[in-house]
Amino acid sequence: MEPLLLGVDIGTSGAKGVLVTAGGEIVAAAERTHSVSMPRPGWVEHDAEHVWWGGFAEILAQILRTSGADPERIAGVGCSAIGPCLVPMDASGHPLRPAILYGVDSRASRQIEQMKSAMSPDEALAVAANPITTQSLLPKAMWLRDEEPGVYSKAKLFLDAAGYLAFRLTGSPSLDLFTATAGGLIDIRTLAKSPDMFHAADVSPDLFPEPSWPTKLVGTVTKTAASLTGLKPGTPVTTGTCDAAAESVGAGTTEDGEVTLIYGTTAVVLACLGKPASNPALFGGPYCLPDRYVLAGATAAAGALTSWYRDNFGAQARSEAAKTNKNPYEVLYEMGRQVPAGSDSLVVLPYFGGARTPVNDEHARGVILGLTLRHTGAHIYRALLESVGYEIRHHLEEMTRSGAAPHVIRAVGGGTRNPLWTQCVSDITGLTQACVANPLGAPLGDAYLAAMAVGAVEGVGQLKQAWIRADTVVTPDPANKATYDRLYGVYREAYAATRNLSHTLACG
Repeated sequence: MEPLLLGVDIGTSGAKGVLVTAGGEIVAAAERTHSVSMPRPGWVEHDAEHVWWGGFAEILAQILRTSGADPERIAGVGCSAIGPCLVPMDASGHPLRPAILYGVDSRASRQIEQMKSAMSPDEALAVAANPITTQSLLPKAMWLRDEEPGVYSKAKLFLDAAGYLAFRLTGSPSLDLFTATAGGLIDIRTLAKSPDMFHAADVSPDLFPEPSWPTKLVGTVTKTAASLTGLKPGTPVTTGTCDAAAESVGAGTTEDGEVTLIYGTTAVVLACLGKPASNPALFGGPYCLPDRYVLAGATAAAGALTSWYRDNFGAQARSEAAKTNKNPYEVLYEMGRQVPAGSDSLVVLPYFGGARTPVNDEHARGVILGLTLRHTGAHIYRALLESVGYEIRHHLEEMTRSGAAPHVIRAVGGGTRNPLWTQCVSDITGLTQACVANPLGAPLGDAYLAAMAVGAVEGVGQLKQAWIRADTVVTPDPANKATYDRLYGVYREAYAATRNLSHTLACG
């Protein structure tokens, strides 16, 4: 029988997985939700065993139950997850504390400044192709050393989220190149751990696994893991990768100039390049496909903004949804599309969780600029959607300045189901979006990388031919260009104008 490939992705607020044939036919899929823990301001954590491993096990159980597939047919397993994250492991292979999440966790700001004093931004960019930011892994390790020395002294290994899943499955530690690069651990010239970066942090490189390509087989499913999951002992497992890279593969982003836009809790923008490039405000490094590189960035909030609005100001929408048997987001969409482009000159800075790339300011705060008595809740809702579009345009401009040539967006994630949002983004950026039909992009990418690893497919040729398709194409409306160009200028000026005030509020 045709072999099957399993892909599972662990996200910020949920997990999803897919079982697919080598020919690209989806056999079964599953999803579940989970939450983050925020025990203090600036701290964002996951319980690695409960959220990451528990999510994997539950997704797999659902898939096997609904598909009735024989685990003997599963030829390979690929996992991805949020990242870069940091979980310290003891000598017995158990987590010592909850995992510190990626750039949304800003606890290590003092350690970031310490690293910057030991290695200039230009030096860090030349070595690691990435700036030292809240996304970096070494300042997180430094924070553990400084603030939780008891945990740090017991740590024998640091793993990221995808590496933790692979470790639980195989017993072998691993770290993929994409995540290691985004986390500022490797020398982009050698694709090995950078002595300079570790020296600047005064952290031992031996605490991290050796980085490898996402398609490398890290090991096979152990008997213990098999008894916990239902997988067959000896099933090959890939190194895996960060969710953004897997999502990009699942979107079909393989060629120079193609851009993946992930509409999730946060938004990720990833440009595929034919040669290495760097930008001090973005992430750079190897992709998870041969001879391909990336420039990438991420927002601190995207879908989180619409959830915030729904939960705090969407009582009318929730009430209307209950009466009409609709989703509250459908009602908000209907409200928002009644508002003209530009929300009657309302501009939002979407830095409700700080600003990640390309601003890189954890003390930035959200701003709603231009409010008048004529504005309604629908105006604010639409302006929130537009603010993400402005932030994406800012990313694309930085990518272009560094030699990328973005010409088409391949969009994935829950936000693609909101036609108002995707139209706003295309109008603001001036780029066409191909919204990929399969909503399970990252696990599909994981499965494809696993298929490549075990030889079930050859290269990327089958990916766009059989595995994925775009079911909606969104083209820019030229009638809205002048409005959005003007308001984008306001958006760019607004951060500089309010930066000091936001810092006073954030640090006061």
